[in-house]
Amino acid sequence: MTNTTQVTLLDMVECIVESLKLANPNLHEHSVVTARIAYGIGQSYGLNSVQQRDLVVCSLLHCVGTLITNFEFNSDKLQSKIKRVYCRSMYKILSKCSRVENISNIFKCLIFREDINVSTETAKIQSDIVRLSCYIARELDLTENSLVQKSQIVETANNNCIDISTKVKEAFLNVTNKDCFWLHIVSPSARITQLRLKKIKEFDTMLTYKEICSFAIIIAYMIDFKSPNTINHSYGVAITSYYLGVLCGLPDEECDKLKIAGYVHDIGKLGVPDEILYKASKLSQVEFSYIKKHPYDTYRVLEKIKGLKDVRDWAAYHHEKPDGKGYPFNIYAQYLPIQCRILTIADVFSALREDRMYRKRFPKEKVIFELKKMFSESQKDIEIVNLLIKHYEKIELARMVAEVDSYNQYVELIEAVGGKANHDICSVADKKASYLP
Repeated sequence: MTNTTQVTLLDMVECIVESLKLANPNLHEHSVVTARIAYGIGQSYGLNSVQQRDLVVCSLLHCVGTLITNFEFNSDKLQSKIKRVYCRSMYKILSKCSRVENISNIFKCLIFREDINVSTETAKIQSDIVRLSCYIARELDLTENSLVQKSQIVETANNNCIDISTKVKEAFLNVTNKDCFWLHIVSPSARITQLRLKKIKEFDTMLTYKEICSFAIIIAYMIDFKSPNTINHSYGVAITSYYLGVLCGLPDEECDKLKIAGYVHDIGKLGVPDEILYKASKLSQVEFSYIKKHPYDTYRVLEKIKGLKDVRDWAAYHHEKPDGKGYPFNIYAQYLPIQCRILTIADVFSALREDRMYRKRFPKEKVIFELKKMFSESQKDIEIVNLLIKHYEKIELARMVAEVDSYNQYVELIEAVGGKANHDICSVADKKASYLP
């Protein structure tokens, strides 16, 4: 991806936080309040702008792992490890992104408090601030006057957060003496961007393609890991879209963006109730109306990423049809670029090749039959489908390798704290990615 794509760290963080709001408004509210509190304590402590940025990002993302690691425990005794696995999931993902290494170190400190070396001493301070801020946010009743609660919360925080460093507690006591602090952290008008984040110039850092992908994968995990039945769908759509773009002769940057669009195309499903999303029988008209809404929510969430408007459109239009009878925008063929059609076909292909709780994956012959039947009305669509059929084995190999990679990530996160991964997947360990186009 070239430098023409301008995506900042703040853009991606706000997109993920907006996704959290869609999935669980209460968790979103808790995360934002935690970030406001952490920002105030960090400022009182004397953290520099980079450290403040990392502190706020960690505070905003610390609940995202609750969506990523939705699993069964092998033992009731492991309940105390729930929060650690949430943080572990974020640490493992962010540690792959060099630009936010310090943020991943904060999550590491939240996991391994007793095993901290000198190089992460600042991260330990930041993790203490996050833990203290999270505690305060949980104690705070947002429906009541925060000034009335002030004294009680300060007292209980001092008594219960005994392993927080003395200097962090001093910074906390200093800032909580100010009434404006308590009013700000509960103010409905104090949006994320009003945390003065835009005054922290480090949030304007432009991300590389690899870094954008790292954040897009977080979103894919949020979507797919909600259920063992969908743990590899976004990965499959992303890689299939990428290779179809290559086969269609699109520029490298367009193919890279198609992969990102594949990772995030189902963000809107975070707002669909699980009992509808994973229902094995036919949906009622009312239930299907929730499904029809999800591409609109995808569009709305992706609007947060100003530099990826084309990705927003490709992702949000994946249920549109050339005759205007798709949903929810009812867009006609002349307004659907080839990238939209590639993503739509990749989405259908990946779904047909995945096991679902109500059916097994379709074999090659049936996949080809269904694709031809579904996309026969549009010349542009059938040309893409014919390319997929011509290169079926190579594209399917790419999709299966991505499927296994996604599954392995899922198992690694789940089993790290004794969780049980209840999902069988065919092994393709003997197939090599070097054979891909």
